Amino acid sequence: MSDDIINLYIVSIKDVNDELFKYGLKFISEDRRKKVNYYKNRDDQIRCLISSLLIDKFTSKSTLRYSKEGKPYKKGGVQFNISHSSDYVVISLCKYKIGVDIEIIKDYEKELINFSSSLNELKNIKSSKDFTYYWTKKEAYVKYLGTGFKKKPNKYDVDLLKNKVNFISLDYKEDYVISICSKCCTRAVLNELKFVDLL
Repeated sequence: MSDDIINLYIVSIKDVNDELFKYGLKFISEDRRKKVNYYKNRDDQIRCLISSLLIDKFTSKSTLRYSKEGKPYKKGGVQFNISHSSDYVVISLCKYKIGVDIEIIKDYEKELINFSSSLNELKNIKSSKDFTYYWTKKEAYVKYLGTGFKKKPNKYDVDLLKNKVNFISLDYKEDYVISICSKCCTRAVLNELKFVDLL
């Protein structure tokens, strides 16, 4: 893995039928199975299963741990972060600390846009897609930090944050945006996988 490249792997939940879902559960730990079964909605269960399989496939064999803020990590090896939205789950991999967010582009309430955007950003937001670009970058940033939002989202200004970190945003399938935040990585490669590729 090159020092400045982020590798992204994306998987659809839509090709996971009941038979594949049950079979996939055999490939994850008992703790992760409990986490999958914690969810009542089948799509949420599939997203959790895919997340577990992606982590196991691409990261070190050490035990999955969580920071005090809840960010998953493993000791040694590649840095990773996971995100999901609607039909897709994505993992980002880098030699350095990283955050990723994927969101489907949809119509947002004006109140949400105002609550989530700085005054500077509001000047540049002309569409739902514009907002989604800003929002995914903010999510990726707080996931990069591993802290979640410590203040109101409109207090984070993406254009000012660009002085501290690098952002990369990608369009996916016309109606999704993926944003990545890191300190050192400047290029991203997106790879599509099938669920069966994880088994």
